[in-house]
Order: sequence, then C-alpha cells, then structure tokens
Amino acid sequence: MEGDLSFWLPTVLVVAAASALTLYSAWNRKGKGRYLCDDCRFNNPDDCLKIERPRAVSCLSYRTLVEAKQLETKTEAKLETNLETTPETKIETK
Repeated sequence: MEGDLSFWLPTVLVVAAASALTLYSAWNRKGKGRYLCDDCRFNNPDDCLKIERPRAVSCLSYRTLVEAKQLETKTEAKLETNLETTPETKIETK
C-alpha cells in the first residue's frame, strides 16, 4: 500500500500543477477577442503588413489600445521631465 502511495502522489501533484498552469495561461492570454488583431492598436492595413492579419493568434508586435495609451503617456511625461531638467543652452552669435 505504501509503495502505491509513493507512486500516485507525485503523479497526481504533477497533473494538478499542469492543469493549473494550463487554466492560468488560458485565462491570461493576450487579446480579448478570438484573434489578437481584434483589439490590437495596429489593426489597419497601413500599420500592420503581416500576412496573418486580421486573424493572427500570435504576434510579437501586438499591443492593446490600453497599453499603447499608457506607453504614450509615459513617453510624454518623460519628455516633459527631460525638458524641465535640461538647462537652457545659450547660442552666442558673432
């Protein structure tokens, strides 16, 4: 009986862990629609030239509209900070 338990316990734990990881990745996958292009910021022919568009299920360039807005806001804030902290340079004319 003890030999059976030492075999089945690790097996059950591995199966449970694999199932939990599968469910986690399914719930936290990229894209809210069936395809990534459904809610991608580059979902138009001018911005995305990939042959998978509009039915891509994986894409390295994928960015949600929310991520794009956050990135733009951070970039603008960083530029404003740099402009405020950079001393003005005077150009001397002869």
